[in-house]
This record gives sequence, C-alpha cells and structure tokens, in this order.
Amino acid sequence: MLAQDRFPSDDIRRQSYDVLVRDTDRLRRLVEGLLDFRRFEQGASAFHFQTVDVEALVRGVVADFQARVAADGYRIELTDGAGAVHVRTGRDALSRALWNLLENAVKYSPQCRTVWVEMESDPSRVSIAVRDRGLGIPLGEQKEIFNAFVRGSESKALRIKGTGIGLAMVRDIVGNSRHDNRWRACQRGGAS
Repeated sequence: MLAQDRFPSDDIRRQSYDVLVRDTDRLRRLVEGLLDFRRFEQGASAFHFQTVDVEALVRGVVADFQARVAADGYRIELTDGAGAVHVRTGRDALSRALWNLLENAVKYSPQCRTVWVEMESDPSRVSIAVRDRGLGIPLGEQKEIFNAFVRGSESKALRIKGTGIGLAMVRDIVGNSRHDNRWRACQRGGAS
C-alpha cells in the first residue's frame, strides 16, 4: 500500500511508516541476535577485553533500553549500590547480556510494567540483577531455559514471540567471561 500510495491520509501513511520502521528494527535485532548467538556458540565471537566502568555501562544500557520501551509504558528502575567499579571485560558482550535480560523482563511482564536493575559489588565481584514481576519460570523448566531455542511452556501457551536464544546467549557470555583469566575485578575506582 505504501509503494502504491493507497492511503487516504498523510496521518495513516505516517503511521504505516512507523509500523514499518518498528518491524524492520525488530527483524534486524532478531537476525543480529541469531548471528551473534551462532558466533558465541562457535567461539568465533572473541571477547574484546578492556577495562570497563561497569556502573557507566549499565547506566548507558538501561537508559537506551528505557528509551526504547517508554512508549509501551515500561519503566526501568536502576538501583546502584556498586559505585565506580572497573572490570576487565568484553564491553559489547556484557551490554548484549544485559540487553537480553531486559528484553526478557519486558516481554514476559505484560501486567507489571516496571523492571528493576540492581548493581552490587564487593572486592571480588560485581553483581548485576534484573528483576521483574512477570510470568516466572516453573521450577521444572529452570535448568533447561538457558539452553538454545528452549522457551517456557507458559510463554508458548500465551503465544509470546521469541526464539529461545536470549538466555542461552546470556549463559554463554557469562560462562565465557567467568572462565577467561582476563575476567577479573580491578581495584575500586580505577584499573590495576
């Protein structure tokens, strides 16, 4: 209809372009997610380790994600108890893992439109937690849900769209990061 200019008004045409842009963005993210997952799975996506201010990274990802979901009525609340903590990590991989967790929290929380992100640290670790009041994962499915292409039974019953790679990618990112000898916490307030 856009190609043939068959809309009765400019407003409807603009709305159609908005839908087209949103769907194109969704498909782009889906394809990128599948490609990234395959790279992580094959070990081809090498982590580019660098010293990262985790607080700044989390704040940036949360702000970007908030901008994307605000129109749908979602709010992301960040509680930062970590302060400035520098960690040697893969910036892009950690950003991707956090983004995936936020996407899942929003996708599976249709009733409660608030998602909480909490950061804590001690001298040996940094903890980033994403919490929602969504569907939850039944106890019997919790071990399997981090496997590729596995989705919860309730999400399938409710026909919530998804591929089942988001949590598998998070598992791979966190697992690869933990077992790499370059993943280590640095002195609070600066790199060592």
